Amino acid sequence: MTTVRTLIYVAVVRHWPLYQMDVKNAFLNGHLTEEAAVTKLGFHPSAFDSALFLRHTLTGFVALLLYVDDMITTGFDSSAISEVKQHLFHTFKIKDVGLLWYFLSIEVVFSPKGFLSQAKYANEVIHCAGLADIKVSNALIKLNVKLNSTDGIPLDDPTFYCELVGCLVYLTVTCPNLAYAVHVVSKFISTHRSIHWAALVCILRYLRGTIFLGLLLSSTFSLDLVAYVDSDWAGDVNDRKSTSSFYMFLGDSLIS
Repeated sequence: MTTVRTLIYVAVVRHWPLYQMDVKNAFLNGHLTEEAAVTKLGFHPSAFDSALFLRHTLTGFVALLLYVDDMITTGFDSSAISEVKQHLFHTFKIKDVGLLWYFLSIEVVFSPKGFLSQAKYANEVIHCAGLADIKVSNALIKLNVKLNSTDGIPLDDPTFYCELVGCLVYLTVTCPNLAYAVHVVSKFISTHRSIHWAALVCILRYLRGTIFLGLLLSSTFSLDLVAYVDSDWAGDVNDRKSTSSFYMFLGDSLIS
């Protein structure tokens, strides 16, 4: 989902319109006919993300992001974007949603800056866990706690733990501050015990108190890519491996 964040950020900085289209599932005939359709228009797949297609024209540039049956298109050649949309309308059964506002459970708000949120999705996860009325927490994970695979008792329903961890992984798209805590609980999806469930609940309690926070995309014109990296030293109590961390900024906006 880094590509989604990056594409939206570049569009915000360059003041490009972002359009969304919903492709009906009927066009999926066991092979990627949608890829063939866009390559006929002169698009070529990105080397960094197979879901991203790029097209350079004489007067501009068009990008098309395709996830199964959801599309985003943007660029600074309005006539080429219109041509792409008309071609797709004649090839597949497509609904033109208009300007981008909700994509793969990600809410997009445009102002002088861009804002990405997953409040609706987060609320659904919290209700699914049965924690809608639980007290909120101001900490994601207890300080200096080292979880291992032997403490606590095995869970009665390990599948539910795995499902919730998967949901939390997806929430890091707009809540990157969850990343480390989610990384910790995800290490125990095959050996989950009561102590790991308690750590998972702590994350959900924190999420409930910060549900309307999201990711702000700055409108500054810088496209400099800057990364910050750190790691502990043999901090994992189970295998003594180190844990590394990184933040990557495009301009002033966090993209990964």
